Amino acid sequence: MGIFDFIKPKKKKSVKKASSKGKTRKPTGQKRLQTKATQNSLQTRQIPKKRANIVVIDPKIEAKTEIEDPLISISRQLTKIQDALEKSHTTIQTGMQSLRDDHHTIIERQVTPDNVAEAFENHKRELETEKTNIETELDILEIDQKILDSLKEKKLRSITVSEELNLSRQYTASRLSHLIDSGFVKRTKRGRSVYYSLITS
Repeated sequence: MGIFDFIKPKKKKSVKKASSKGKTRKPTGQKRLQTKATQNSLQTRQIPKKRANIVVIDPKIEAKTEIEDPLISISRQLTKIQDALEKSHTTIQTGMQSLRDDHHTIIERQVTPDNVAEAFENHKRELETEKTNIETELDILEIDQKILDSLKEKKLRSITVSEELNLSRQYTASRLSHLIDSGFVKRTKRGRSVYYSLITS
């Protein structure tokens, strides 16, 4: 062997390219930035998890079908009912108080010491007026009865009746006319004289 035989050129180790089936290549810096930007844009376009329960009824209309907690829904309804009842109760109380005030006002206006005294005074006047009228009617009836009594036995002239009963001639004539109209007395003329007598059945 010569000297050149010992000095052999070193064989270069062949580097096998990694197959695409095995290890993946690490992206470079620029590719990493592009990858992150792509992931961010995809995340922004993705539907949020909260909207995962959307049911599409019409392709153009989306309807939310989020189910609310029954306890929260009932509590909200009870709160609304309570508010409505409180408002109604307040309205009823206000109306009742207004009616009470109106009632007391009417009673106070109708029944006051002054009004009561005035009412009794007016009633007293009316009774006194009626009493006077009744007494006058009674006096007239008494006079008419006396005239009828005087005509029971015989026919009399008006002047004779007035003298017997101590009445004025004019008043006696008016009462005789009233008794004739009432159908109790009749008038009979003898010459120039006029006589009055009872109508007998």
